[in-house]
Amino acid sequence: MKPKSTKKRSKQQTQSRTYSSSSSSSSSEPSPALNPMSCDFDSDSDALSVHALRDTIVSSLNQTSSKQQRFRGATSTYPRHASASRQRPPNPPDTANRSLARKVEEVKAQLLRERNKCDHLQSLLDQDASVSEENKKLRLQIKELQYNLKKQASEKSALESQTTSVNKRTKSSLNGMRAAIMTVEEVVKSRNQVSRREAAVNRDDDTMIEVLEEVEKRNRELGRELGKEKKEREERREENERMARLLSEYRLEIIRSKDAEERALHDLARERDTVDALRKRLDLAVEALRDAERSRLDPTTSSASHPHHTASSASHPPPPSVPVVSQDPSLPNPLQPPLPHPSMSPPRQSTSTTPTTSLSADEEMFTRLLQASNDKLLSDLREEVEKKLESVVVGETRVIEGNIND
Repeated sequence: MKPKSTKKRSKQQTQSRTYSSSSSSSSSEPSPALNPMSCDFDSDSDALSVHALRDTIVSSLNQTSSKQQRFRGATSTYPRHASASRQRPPNPPDTANRSLARKVEEVKAQLLRERNKCDHLQSLLDQDASVSEENKKLRLQIKELQYNLKKQASEKSALESQTTSVNKRTKSSLNGMRAAIMTVEEVVKSRNQVSRREAAVNRDDDTMIEVLEEVEKRNRELGRELGKEKKEREERREENERMARLLSEYRLEIIRSKDAEERALHDLARERDTVDALRKRLDLAVEALRDAERSRLDPTTSSASHPHHTASSASHPPPPSVPVVSQDPSLPNPLQPPLPHPSMSPPRQSTSTTPTTSLSADEEMFTRLLQASNDKLLSDLREEVEKKLESVVVGETRVIEGNIND
């Protein structure tokens, strides 16, 4: 069991030595990317970013070297050849060997990770160098473009100066041409005016004779029109005088129509009073008829009802004398009771309900006839008043229009 463990330890020592030698050689030999003097920077910002990257790389390399030295110190306790294995103490148990092997593997894995990080940082530095070269190329291109733009601007300014000079020349030439054209047009206009004046002078003799004849005709027509206007003025004066005479008559008619309207209103009030009196008399007559019907139907109660009838007649005095209202002969007189129509008065029956129905029918017929006669009287009076007022208003408007026309 012991020789196998010694073989494993010797293999691990050889691997760690080779790895440490390679790492020390890599750390001792400075790469061209890590040398800050080997790169040329165009701007301060690029230089600062590259320096920061280099500082991080150097710190990571220092950490890896310190870890390697620790690993060397840990591995240096073990003997390096077979002769030293006789003098060391007995081997620890297998658990200690296994834990040590695990630690060694973990350290190897960490070293590999650090190595990968270093490689990645180296690639970033290479990329940074390539980017700086591309930036240099781009800056050169930008400088060339700026130079070309300056050239184009100078050419443009030269062209603008040339165009301005050409425009000034063309404007001056155009102004000269316009002045020449204006002078030619003025000469042509003056010649045309002279020719027109000569033609007008030649035509004036012929036109003056025609104008004189037209003036004479116009004077004759104006004289005729003046005579007609004088006649019309005289007629208007006569009409105005006649209308002024009629104004007083119209005013009297208005006053009379107002008086007639007031009288008609008084007559209407009187008719309303008569209608109220007739309604009261109707109510009394209806009550008397009802009492008579009751006495006829019940002869036993007739003696008892007579005193009541006399009392009611004494309590209700007769209506006052109603004035007679003048009306058309075609309309029925509201003061006279209407004659019963044969078709509207139903025949008497022996039942007790017939007298009440006949009385209500007579009342309704009487009230309808009274209302119809009163409505017709009112409508006739209104029509007469409206006609008179319309005639008066039309006459006054005509008079006013005549005065305005004068």
